Amino acid sequence: MQRNNPLKEELKNKIKDGELPDYTFSNFVDDYSKFTSDLAVGKSTERAIFLPEDKVHNRVPYNETNRWMLEPYAGKQGKPFKIIKTTTGKKYDFGADSASLYEHKIFMYECNESFVIIFHRQNGSGCKTVFLETAN
Repeated sequence: MQRNNPLKEELKNKIKDGELPDYTFSNFVDDYSKFTSDLAVGKSTERAIFLPEDKVHNRVPYNETNRWMLEPYAGKQGKPFKIIKTTTGKKYDFGADSASLYEHKIFMYECNESFVIIFHRQNGSGCKTVFLETAN
């Protein structure tokens, strides 16, 4: 709330008084899924992320722990790449204006004032970097 808050100046008295924000983690998940529902691109990481709203799964809270599973598509962008159809050998060329995105899984847990986020990397090309950059 103090270091990266774009509303730092507007909220400085609340920050000084130690008042907790009224923005919940659930609000963040909702806003983030709307922000990335078409595509979000990291400005310095050369990565892209796409999280359709139907790929955000809220789980029934367990022992006062809120749980989510997100299934974003993420990967490199801004570099040319080639896809080869293994059954036919046919090659498809894509330019630097394309992105190769792979499905990932993110598990989020919120309990009291603690948050745990687990990034599961299936293809060795993670989404943590682009997630953190676009979340900021």
